Amino acid sequence: MPVIDIFHPCGTAPLGALDMLCGEVTGLLDIPADHAFAFWHPIAEGNYHRPGWTPHAGYDAGPVVRIRCKSTYSDAQVDGLIRLVSDILSTTLGCPKDSPFVLLDRVLPGQLMARGDVWAPEGAAAPVVVTPVGYVRNDRDAVVDDFWGDVVSEIELDTAVVPSHSLEGLERFSHAEVVFYFDRVAGKSLNLDLRAPRGLDHLPRVGVFSQRVKDRPNWLGVSRCEVLERNSTTLTVRGLDAINGTPVLDIKPWMTDFAPRQSTEEPTWVSEIMSDYYSVEHQSTPFARRTEPLGLWAGVVASLGLRWPASSKEEAEIILRGIQM
Repeated sequence: MPVIDIFHPCGTAPLGALDMLCGEVTGLLDIPADHAFAFWHPIAEGNYHRPGWTPHAGYDAGPVVRIRCKSTYSDAQVDGLIRLVSDILSTTLGCPKDSPFVLLDRVLPGQLMARGDVWAPEGAAAPVVVTPVGYVRNDRDAVVDDFWGDVVSEIELDTAVVPSHSLEGLERFSHAEVVFYFDRVAGKSLNLDLRAPRGLDHLPRVGVFSQRVKDRPNWLGVSRCEVLERNSTTLTVRGLDAINGTPVLDIKPWMTDFAPRQSTEEPTWVSEIMSDYYSVEHQSTPFARRTEPLGLWAGVVASLGLRWPASSKEEAEIILRGIQM
C-alpha cells in the first residue's frame, strides 16, 4: 500500500519513471501490482527553499519524497523501500545518489481506508495508547545496568494528565511500584531470538520473557523502589532503575498481600547478573532543580555522608539541626 509523493521543480516526471518506480516497489514488497501509488508534485520557483533547486544549476539536488506505508512492514522492508525509491529517482532525474531526501511515515491499523474497508489486519490486536503521568528526574543519564542502590529520583506528575492530589497518601507506604517506558530504546529494531542474559556466553539462552531486559516488545519497565518523601506533585524515591527524563506510565503502592503467596524460585544465573544491580557505586546527587530550603542543604548533607533525601521532614530537621550545631 505505499503512497509515494515526489516534490520537485520540474513540471512533469521523467517519462515512465512513476510506472517503473511502482513496479519495483511492488516487487520488493511482494504485493499486487496495483497496490502502490506515486504522485509527482511540481513546485513553482519561489515556492520552496531547497539548496540545489535553482534553474541555472539545473536542479542538481534530488527530489523531496514522502512515503506512507503500513506499519506491518518489517524494518528490513522499510529500509529497502527507502533505498529503492532514492536510487530510482536519482537515476531517472540524473541527480547525485545522495541527494534525494526521503521521509517515511508508517500508517497504523484504523488509519487507512482501501477498497471500501478500513484497514485492520486479520488477527491483529488494536494498538493500546498510553499517556505518561509524569517523568523521572535524577542524575543518571546513561543507559547502564548496575549500581542503582543509592540512586535518588524525583517523579514529577504531569498535572495536565492526572489531578494534583494523585500522590496523596502514598508517603504512608514504604515502597512503590513504578511502571515506565524505555523511551531511549523504543522504536528500534528488536531481536527477540533466544539469547544469554547480558550476552554472557556461559549462561543459558532464554526467551525475552525470561529476562528483564529493556529491549522488549512494548519497551515497558517495572521497578519496585523505596518511598522517601512526597511533596505535592513530586514523589522522591530511592532505587528506581530509570534514567533522567524517563516517562512514567503508572505508580502503585507496594502492598505485602500482593507478594507471592508461595516461596519463590529462580535460576542460579540470576544472582550472577544481579550481583551489582543494586550496589552503591557513588553517593547519588539529588536532582539539581530542587530549590526549596531543605533541597539547598542537600549537597552539604551528602558531603558529610548523611542520608539524603530524608525520609520525612522530621528526619530532615534533625539532620539540619546537627549541621547547625
